[in-house]
Amino acid sequence: VTRRRGKAKPEKPSPLEYEELEVFVGWRAHYYLKRWKQGPGYGFNWGAFGFSAVWLPYRKMYVATLWCWSVWLVFFLSFMAAGTPQEMGGVTFIIGLVCGCKGNSWYFSHSRSALSKRPRPQGQPRDALLREIPQDGGVSFLSLAVAVVFSGFLIVVQLI
Repeated sequence: VTRRRGKAKPEKPSPLEYEELEVFVGWRAHYYLKRWKQGPGYGFNWGAFGFSAVWLPYRKMYVATLWCWSVWLVFFLSFMAAGTPQEMGGVTFIIGLVCGCKGNSWYFSHSRSALSKRPRPQGQPRDALLREIPQDGGVSFLSLAVAVVFSGFLIVVQLI
């Protein structure tokens, strides 16, 4: 990430990085690589917008998941205490909008960070390195299932 006038500007991935990113992302890599090649902003992610509570953990972005759920929970508890839980629709929309606008950029940063933390032993063949990457990347169906159950629970609580 480069800085320009105090703001972080996302960088495009280097040509050598594309192969690792493709292996890291796994399914739907073509979608993300296309967005990341476009440069700053990386476009709008409709999956992150419509399903942010489950898209974030599905893509193994657990810190962003906790942030998203925490913001939602703070507003939910505040509106419940005020007796106006119907206001949660607006908060959910805003969280989804932020995730939709920033989702591709966040996922790029997450992917690069995870790849940069991988050990790269001297003399290890590139194909061996590429075979090990998928265990850190890709998607998590277990996290998706937990997120769906948790989101369902919160919706039921909101309706009660």
